[in-house]
Amino acid sequence: MALRQEFKGHDRVVIVTDEQAGHDHVEVDRSIPQSTPMYTWNLAGYQSGHAPSGRGRRHTFGGLTDAAFRMVPVLEAGRDATWPWVAKAA
Repeated sequence: MALRQEFKGHDRVVIVTDEQAGHDHVEVDRSIPQSTPMYTWNLAGYQSGHAPSGRGRRHTFGGLTDAAFRMVPVLEAGRDATWPWVAKAA
């Protein structure tokens, strides 16, 4: 419910969770538009997560490291068919 209340048309949503969920009748995946990328870091490790992953603009990762947030621009660049190591045209 907090996500629905606080979402103001942001360009992406980042969630860091221990997978303890309250009782809400709406799945977190449905709390924001499907066109908005959602990145979830599941601190409970490699257990089942609260949201789908790898489908559309939804991605869930197990664990959290100091390099974890580097995944966001890599995934977004891949969605647009460019990669960080490819030089952009001048």
